Amino acid sequence: MKLSVIIPVYNAASTIRSCLDSILSGACDLEVIAVDDGSSDESGTILDQIAEADARVKVIHQENKGNSLSRDTAIQASSGDYIVFADADDRLEPGALDQLQKKVSESRPDILVYGFYTDFLAEHYSLKTQYPDRVFEHSSEAAEFFLENGGFYLLWNKIYRAELIRGFHDFPVMKTNGQDFIFNCSVFPRAQKVESSSGIYYHYEKRLQETMVTRYLKDGYGNLKRKQDALDQMLAAYGISADQVYADVMLKEYQVYVLNFFVKECTLSRHQKTEEVEKVIYQPAALELIRKASAPDPYSRLFQRLALKGSASHMVSCYGLLCGFRDSFGPFYRAIRRKIYSGNAAEGGN
Repeated sequence: MKLSVIIPVYNAASTIRSCLDSILSGACDLEVIAVDDGSSDESGTILDQIAEADARVKVIHQENKGNSLSRDTAIQASSGDYIVFADADDRLEPGALDQLQKKVSESRPDILVYGFYTDFLAEHYSLKTQYPDRVFEHSSEAAEFFLENGGFYLLWNKIYRAELIRGFHDFPVMKTNGQDFIFNCSVFPRAQKVESSSGIYYHYEKRLQETMVTRYLKDGYGNLKRKQDALDQMLAAYGISADQVYADVMLKEYQVYVLNFFVKECTLSRHQKTEEVEKVIYQPAALELIRKASAPDPYSRLFQRLALKGSASHMVSCYGLLCGFRDSFGPFYRAIRRKIYSGNAAEGGN
């Protein structure tokens, strides 16, 4: 039972060695396909050095095409029975792939979902996301579960049967993590057997600059619409409505849409931001979904209240103040965030 580990690499010279060390430390039968996506740093050289020392590593050099096309290229070049995705600035738990190989060899699922840590490196704590050991009766049940409980938006907390995705082109060309969501919306309906494991195998390593700087998406509405269309198509493929799940997902997406206007790169005026929020959030269909959503966390509840009890102008003013506080008083903001998440935090970044 061979595993193919796929890693898109772009300017990751400072992290790619530790990422590959965590992958290659195991004894399982695997290949690593690393796609150097036009890096301008030493990433490509480092990959070539590692590949020369370890025959399990295969390197593909290409002009910069983005994560989606890099992963698609690697999938088509892979030869494993199962495919695992990893990011070049993250790492796996010691022995993770050995354990995952054992699990899929025993039960042969189409998709296996596992837990992960979100490591806030500069702040020395982690958030743990863990799932039960479970075999889902149908992949639609699994999709609803992970949409509600987190993890559906991710690639690197899953192992996929290769024949489920090899030969397809499920990755949309996008510059945000919406590509992972759309990918899973395409793949899950093709799956017959989905399982989850209580094991925690992956470390999503969140660096300080990532918590402070986010790129502004000029076509935020287009990004929102592509994800909504993918969700609609998946639910239609299953023949289910999943009204509550749909509302909960869209609440998160509307929140992402609004927050995009409050990153440092956004140069829109307050009036322009208000117009954009008005035409998407303050429409009857959107407000009905927001009203119906369960809003399980403080950030979602804040957004829901602002949407339902205020106006676009009020929302823009409130988020302007909150995000200004975040940007001006970063350490204090992060201390508050840690307090909010303290029930699921572990010291030391695990």
